[in-house]
Amino acid sequence: MWWRSLIVPAVSVSFALSISAAEAFCGPSFNLLGSSPVSCLSLSASKMSGKEGVKKRVVILGAGLHGVSTAYHLAKKGGNSLDITVVERSGVAAAASGKAGGFLARDWGSGPTDALHKISFRMHAELAKELNIESFRPIQTLSVSGGRKGKNAAPWLNGKASSTHMDSNTAQVTPLEVATKMMEAAQKMGTKMKIGEAEGLVRGDDGSVQGVVLRNEADPVPCDCLVVAMGPWSGPLGEDWFDIPVPMEGIKSTSIVYHENEAVRQNPFALFCQEDSNGCHLEVYPRPNGDVYVCGCGGSDYVSGDRLR
Repeated sequence: MWWRSLIVPAVSVSFALSISAAEAFCGPSFNLLGSSPVSCLSLSASKMSGKEGVKKRVVILGAGLHGVSTAYHLAKKGGNSLDITVVERSGVAAAASGKAGGFLARDWGSGPTDALHKISFRMHAELAKELNIESFRPIQTLSVSGGRKGKNAAPWLNGKASSTHMDSNTAQVTPLEVATKMMEAAQKMGTKMKIGEAEGLVRGDDGSVQGVVLRNEADPVPCDCLVVAMGPWSGPLGEDWFDIPVPMEGIKSTSIVYHENEAVRQNPFALFCQEDSNGCHLEVYPRPNGDVYVCGCGGSDYVSGDRLR
């Protein structure tokens, strides 16, 4: 390895199935470069309002970053006109949303995503103040190459690596904290969370969705508006329930978390490493509590179709 100080008390290894870029248009997500708390649905909260004095019932399937961000922003904009329920089969950010690196880059977008990156970067700083997100901070990013001795801005890199400055307009946040605090804030504004597994829909005579059927539950969850935010599982669900093509796949990959490293805590840098002898391009994100998140440890498994069902 290219760092010498990461001899730590404990290591966590996780295998996460995250969405491909195909879902980026759906709403707020930690995409390939960072995250966005922006929701296209939240901007239309006024249009979702029901008749005067009658709340519009919104059901959101999934409590990952898409789902909790949609709930939070709808609750803020919808006020007392919306009755919001988040349905989740296990817990907040229980899958890839809670296992992401949380690296944020303001200027790494291109084409249609460029404006989204810039708005997202700004909104994360605003959200950190709004919800007291302690893990958010600006951080310098370095490009690292191994196999030869060179200058190192990060003192915890060993003598077999060299680093150069890559970007200053970068930041980081711990995704699990973001998701948890957005859900807590949404609940304080009246949003409800229900643990259950959606397995079907209740439809009206006109084909509109009027409720969500949960496994082992006698009564469906009534709704006027349905938001599907189930990560890569939204693809086969959309095809099965709505008979529409949803070009989406999951990416199953590995991340490692080294716990409580004091040297990294004192001199934090995000690292993007050039290819090593194992064919890996490591990405290293130190966190404010001294943990070090490492991804890019090997190949990824692209999961689609019946494998997601």
